[in-house]
Amino acid sequence: MSRFSTQEDMSVWLSTTMIQALRNLIDLYTFYFDILERTLEGLLDLLCVCICQENDTLARIGTSCFQQLLESNAKKLSPGRWQLVVKTFVRLFKTTTPHQLFDESLRAEIGENPVPDQDGKIVLRIRRYGSETLFSFTETPNSRLIPAPLSPSKPAKRQSAGDIIADRRRTFKQIIVKCVLQLLLIETTNELLHNDDVYNTIPPDQLLHLMKVLDHSYQFARSFNADKELRTGLWKVGFMKHLPNLLKQESSSAATLVNVLSRMYYDKRPEYLALHQQIGERLVPLGLGVVEDFNTLRTDTQAKNIAAWTPVIAEVLNGFASFDDHSFSRYLPAIYPLATELLSRDLAPEVREAVRRIFVRVGVAKGITMS
Repeated sequence: MSRFSTQEDMSVWLSTTMIQALRNLIDLYTFYFDILERTLEGLLDLLCVCICQENDTLARIGTSCFQQLLESNAKKLSPGRWQLVVKTFVRLFKTTTPHQLFDESLRAEIGENPVPDQDGKIVLRIRRYGSETLFSFTETPNSRLIPAPLSPSKPAKRQSAGDIIADRRRTFKQIIVKCVLQLLLIETTNELLHNDDVYNTIPPDQLLHLMKVLDHSYQFARSFNADKELRTGLWKVGFMKHLPNLLKQESSSAATLVNVLSRMYYDKRPEYLALHQQIGERLVPLGLGVVEDFNTLRTDTQAKNIAAWTPVIAEVLNGFASFDDHSFSRYLPAIYPLATELLSRDLAPEVREAVRRIFVRVGVAKGITMS
């Protein structure tokens, strides 16, 4: 990174020389797979380094080459190699999860000129859930704000409000980069698992492991989006010009989860049939939760959310409508009230058709109508 005098020079090099070199490396690995297979872990580490940089161009190059590597070599990878691949996905998702969004210090009220107290701590006031809490922070060598140790520390240097604001802006930038990378990883996961070679060769236990980390991404975004006070606090201190949300992360991760788990649920291969109950125990609560959340959205103020979730809702309902008779009867008491509640909304055609399919199945199951 130090060899370029300007950001523009580096971007040009990344998008030309760097990407070509990395793609050639992937091609070389693929061509000489039998000889180079043992170097997979090192190659995955290299791609992780590329993806986890605070540089959008480099991250996209890394994820693109990661996808190329897996699509080109899917049929050659042993279960042990697939375990390495999934381990890499887990590492990437964890590294790019923006946990700092929940850091209360980012929403602290900064005085005109904070001064350390007698213990060398800078006291910031944070208002949360209607009460005021005191948090103490010490200045660190890299100017990051971290919780002060319990034992007395050496007096910290005087830190101006400007220093704290600059540090906060750097943290905001890091958070935004991580949010972008999470979306990039979700998109890559979705595209990879729509590739038949990848889906048909990845061991089902490893695929379930990948779904677990994707579910964490979904739950993280869902928790953030549900906390309006947290989002408002971030907006007030200048995190974004509008009320921040992780709608895209929440909806796209849920969409991928529903799609892949549904495909696994209906997969008739013996290794998938052996995990049928385990897959269903993940798919059904997820689907019910998505429909329940959708029913709470207000058409007058949350049109964007409704548009984002509509295709996911349609897929969830069509999945329920396609259950075998035993599973359909088992889960009908849970899905029926939610599907009925949907009828009170202005539904998109694909959702309306999916609801109709469920009610047709109910009619058939109860002997009211013919299939």
